Formats: sequence, structure tokens, C-alpha cells
Amino acid sequence: MKTIAFTFAVLISLLSFYLFSQAETINPVQASKSKTTVIYLVRHAEKNTANPEDKDPDLTPAGYARAQALQRYLQNIPVDAFLASPYKRTRLTLEPTAAGHEIVTYQAHGYKALQQMITQKYAGKTVVVAGHSNTLLDIIETFGAPKPVPAIADSKYDYIFKLTLRPGKKAKVETATYGTPTI
Repeated sequence: MKTIAFTFAVLISLLSFYLFSQAETINPVQASKSKTTVIYLVRHAEKNTANPEDKDPDLTPAGYARAQALQRYLQNIPVDAFLASPYKRTRLTLEPTAAGHEIVTYQAHGYKALQQMITQKYAGKTVVVAGHSNTLLDIIETFGAPKPVPAIADSKYDYIFKLTLRPGKKAKVETATYGTPTI
């Protein structure tokens, strides 16, 4: 009976050692993958310009359609956080995609603060940021990637930039479009 108990204890010890050694082998790879941060950057959707005095306009019908198009574009991508500048149009652009999740506000021209927030609070996660035609390219450069386009025209609403951050590597940016094409 003692030999069975001893053999059983040895087997348990060997199994534990094996599982522990496998965990040590797998974890560094998983850890490096989990540190990859992906940021999708979009300009707010089409805004209502009927009242030039309105500093915080609503979206137009085309803007609401674009917000829905963003939701369809990202529907198979698990998003961990949604960030919008403190304007109605950026929040409204993200609402269909966020689907009840919190939309965190950042200062529109606070590029360094946004970079710090994402790299500290959302490292290893996927984030969607809604900004403005005059801020998106500066945000991309703040993360160390080159401007993917020379400028974003006031009439251009369909860009979506995917910024990939990997520890120890240069930030990578990809450009695509979504929704109805704009000029």
C-alpha cells in the first residue's frame, strides 16, 4: 500500500512539474502577444453645418449612416475601449459600435495625454478613437508612426486608420476606408 501511495505521489509530482514547465514555455509567447495594442482611429462622421454658430453640432443623416457603417466594419473585432473627444459628433459616431459600453472622453488636442492613457491603461488591448480631421494625423505621429496621408480634407469622412503598437518595434499604421466613399 505504501508503494502505491509513493508511486502516486511521484506521478503527481512529475505531472505538476511537467505542467509547470509547459506554462513557463507558453507564457512568454502569450505575454508578448497580449502586449500588442491596436488602435482604430476615425474622424467623426458627417456633421450638420446648417448653423455655423453651433460649436457642437449633431450628425447629419449621412453621418448617422456612417456611424452604422463603422459598427459593421468593426463588428467582428473585439474592442476593449472607446475614446472620443468631448464633442457630440465624436460620441455619436462611436455609439452604434460601443453598443452601451462606456465611451471615455479625451481632450481633442491632448495628444501626449491620449498616448499615455492608451499605453498605460489599454496596453495589449484594442481601442477605437474618434477624433477630427485636424487631430488624427497628429495622434498617429505622437505614437511614432508616419502620417499615412498628407492631410485629411474637410470633406473626407471615410478614412479608418489601424495603428499597431508592439513593444520594442516601430508603430505600424494601415489606412482603409469604410462606409460611403467621400472626397
